[in-house]
Amino acid sequence: MRLDLAAAELRSLLDAPSPATLTLHREDGEAITSPVWFRVHDDALEVVVASTDHKLEHLRRDPRCVLLIFEAVRPFRGVQVRGRATIEPDEGARTRLAIASRYLGPEDGRAYADLARRPPGFVVRLPLSAARAWNLADKLSSSGDARRAALQGWRETRSAPGRARPFLGGGTVGETAPPAPAHRAKEHHDRGRDR
Repeated sequence: MRLDLAAAELRSLLDAPSPATLTLHREDGEAITSPVWFRVHDDALEVVVASTDHKLEHLRRDPRCVLLIFEAVRPFRGVQVRGRATIEPDEGARTRLAIASRYLGPEDGRAYADLARRPPGFVVRLPLSAARAWNLADKLSSSGDARRAALQGWRETRSAPGRARPFLGGGTVGETAPPAPAHRAKEHHDRGRDR
């Protein structure tokens, strides 16, 4: 669907320090993906790339890229922008400060953006007009309660060493078959001798 920034459910995703990735192309055409931080500013999504980062040379050579913003919890919303990035210097590290403060808080954001600690950066901008969005809330039915319960059970047991973990497809990951009753084991053993 087309991105509607007026929609509160999507705006909250973009206003939060959501996970994001930037995919671009090496000289040989191979796609590479990196985790990034972002912000919405005016009519664009912005990412800052350090002047010493190889991503910058890749983008200068080929500005085609994809920015993917998503959440890993219900309702699994996401925004994807595919387009040609524009690149401009981050004067005074203002954009880096704004983005870092979103993710780290004001104090740690200032420390992260400090030009005495980091090389200058460049703002990579992608137009919001090229954004596509999704929200799986309407596709997740209430019958998903059993699946959510199984997932919760998995979360509760995944850190317990030596315990099998529930598997969403049924059974458990690492599950072994229960021992056969003693009379069945003897029958199986006796059949093997007759051959």
